[in-house]
Amino acid sequence: MAMNSIVYPPAPGDAHIDMEAVRTSIEEWEESKEFAEEEGAEEFQPPFSIELYQQLKEFASDADGCDEAIADKHFLEYMTQIIDECYEDILPKKSSDWLYRHIKVDYEAAAEEAKQDYLSVEFGGVTYWCR
Repeated sequence: MAMNSIVYPPAPGDAHIDMEAVRTSIEEWEESKEFAEEEGAEEFQPPFSIELYQQLKEFASDADGCDEAIADKHFLEYMTQIIDECYEDILPKKSSDWLYRHIKVDYEAAAEEAKQDYLSVEFGGVTYWCR
C-alpha cells in the first residue's frame, strides 16, 4: 500500500457524499491498520478516528449499492437543480412575459415525491437520501 496517499473521508453533515469516497476511506483505514500490523508497529496510527471509521462502515452497509447521498437539508436544492437541468426544454422559460410570470413549479412537492425513489440512511445523526 502506498502510505503517501491520504484520503479525507466524508463526514456527517456534508451536503453531498460520493459513496465511492466512503468505500475508499474505509479501505484506506483498513489498509493502514494492516500495514501497521505487517510492519510490527507498536501502535496503530489511523488516518482518521475509529468512531468515524465505524460510522462510515455502517453508512456504507446501509447504503449498499448507492452511488451518492444527499443530506436531507440540501435535498430540495439538489432536486431543484435536477429538475431545472432535466426538464429545461419543457418547463416554462423564466420570462417576464405575462403568462410565464404566473406559472410556478412546486419544487418542494416534487422533491418530497422524489424521495420515494431514494433510500433514507442515517450517517452520524444526519439523514441522507441515497440512490
